[in-house]
Amino acid sequence: MQYFSILTTIGLAKLIKATANSEQIILSKMGVSDDMGEINQDMQTLPNQKHKFSINSITQSDTDANVLICEGVISADVGGFYIRKIGIYTSDDKLFAVGNIPESYKP
Repeated sequence: MQYFSILTTIGLAKLIKATANSEQIILSKMGVSDDMGEINQDMQTLPNQKHKFSINSITQSDTDANVLICEGVISADVGGFYIRKIGIYTSDDKLFAVGNIPESYKP
Protein backbone atom coordinates (compact mmCIF):
# COMPACT_ATOMS: atom_id res chain seq x y z
CA MET A 1 0.00 0.00 0.00
CA GLN A 2 1.20 3.49 -0.79
CA TYR A 3 0.96 6.20 1.82
CA PHE A 4 0.22 9.75 0.77
CA SER A 5 -1.83 12.83 1.49
CA ILE A 6 -3.98 14.98 -0.77
CA LEU A 7 -5.79 18.28 -0.57
CA THR A 8 -9.53 17.94 -0.36
CA THR A 9 -11.75 19.79 -2.82
CA ILE A 10 -12.44 22.27 -0.01
CA GLY A 11 -8.71 22.58 0.67
CA LEU A 12 -7.91 23.17 -2.98
CA ALA A 13 -10.61 25.87 -3.24
CA LYS A 14 -9.23 27.56 -0.12
CA LEU A 15 -5.71 27.42 -1.54
CA ILE A 16 -6.79 28.96 -4.86
CA LYS A 17 -8.72 31.73 -3.11
CA ALA A 18 -5.88 32.46 -0.68
CA THR A 19 -3.34 32.60 -3.50
CA ALA A 20 -5.52 34.90 -5.61
CA ASN A 21 -6.17 37.26 -2.69
CA SER A 22 -2.73 37.07 -1.02
CA GLU A 23 -4.35 35.64 2.12
CA GLN A 24 -3.13 33.06 4.61
CA ILE A 25 -4.71 29.71 5.34
CA ILE A 26 -4.58 28.87 9.02
CA LEU A 27 -4.22 25.14 9.68
CA SER A 28 -5.20 24.57 13.29
CA LYS A 29 -6.19 20.99 14.06
CA MET A 30 -5.44 17.40 13.14
CA GLY A 31 -7.73 14.42 13.32
CA VAL A 32 -6.98 10.70 13.36
CA SER A 33 -9.20 7.86 12.20
CA ASP A 34 -9.19 4.06 12.20
CA ASP A 35 -11.13 3.91 8.92
CA MET A 36 -9.79 1.41 6.38
CA GLY A 37 -11.40 2.90 3.25
CA GLU A 38 -9.70 4.85 0.50
CA ILE A 39 -9.10 8.57 0.82
CA ASN A 40 -10.41 10.89 -1.86
CA GLN A 41 -10.49 14.56 -2.70
CA ASP A 42 -14.24 14.88 -2.11
CA MET A 43 -14.02 14.03 1.60
CA GLN A 44 -15.56 16.68 3.85
CA THR A 45 -15.08 14.78 7.10
CA LEU A 46 -12.64 12.15 8.29
CA PRO A 47 -14.63 8.88 8.46
CA ASN A 48 -14.81 7.33 11.93
CA GLN A 49 -12.62 10.04 13.43
CA LYS A 50 -11.33 8.95 16.83
CA HIS A 51 -9.69 12.12 18.08
CA LYS A 52 -9.08 15.74 17.06
CA PHE A 53 -6.26 17.82 18.52
CA SER A 54 -4.28 21.02 17.99
CA ILE A 55 -1.39 21.27 15.58
CA ASN A 56 1.78 22.03 17.55
CA SER A 57 4.05 22.90 14.64
CA ILE A 58 4.08 23.23 10.87
CA THR A 59 7.37 23.12 9.00
CA GLN A 60 8.36 22.99 5.36
CA SER A 61 10.06 19.81 4.17
CA ASP A 62 13.82 20.07 3.67
CA THR A 63 13.58 18.01 0.49
CA ASP A 64 10.37 19.31 -1.11
CA ALA A 65 9.25 22.94 -0.85
CA ASN A 66 5.67 21.89 -1.69
CA VAL A 67 5.37 19.64 1.37
CA LEU A 68 4.34 20.81 4.83
CA ILE A 69 4.97 18.68 7.91
CA CYS A 70 2.28 19.06 10.58
CA GLU A 71 2.93 17.76 14.07
CA GLY A 72 0.61 17.33 17.01
CA VAL A 73 0.41 15.33 20.21
CA ILE A 74 -2.35 12.98 21.28
CA SER A 75 -2.48 13.15 25.06
CA ALA A 76 -1.77 10.05 27.14
CA ASP A 77 -5.35 9.78 28.39
CA VAL A 78 -6.70 9.29 24.83
CA GLY A 79 -6.35 5.94 23.12
CA GLY A 80 -7.48 2.40 22.58
CA PHE A 81 -7.69 2.64 18.78
CA TYR A 82 -5.71 2.17 15.59
CA ILE A 83 -4.64 5.13 13.48
CA ARG A 84 -4.86 4.64 9.72
CA LYS A 85 -5.84 8.07 8.41
CA ILE A 86 -5.11 11.67 9.27
CA GLY A 87 -6.93 14.89 8.50
CA ILE A 88 -5.76 18.48 8.63
CA TYR A 89 -8.37 21.13 9.47
CA THR A 90 -8.45 24.89 8.93
CA SER A 91 -9.33 27.40 11.63
CA ASP A 92 -12.97 27.34 10.43
CA ASP A 93 -13.02 23.54 10.98
CA LYS A 94 -12.99 22.54 7.30
CA LEU A 95 -11.10 19.41 6.21
CA PHE A 96 -8.17 20.80 4.21
CA ALA A 97 -6.16 17.64 3.55
CA VAL A 98 -6.37 13.91 4.21
CA GLY A 99 -3.77 11.18 4.26
CA ASN A 100 -3.42 7.48 4.78
CA ILE A 101 -0.56 6.38 7.00
CA PRO A 102 0.96 3.09 8.18
CA GLU A 103 -1.30 1.54 10.78
CA SER A 104 -0.27 2.19 14.36
CA TYR A 105 -2.00 1.46 17.66
CA LYS A 106 -2.63 4.26 20.17
CA PRO A 107 -2.84 2.53 23.55
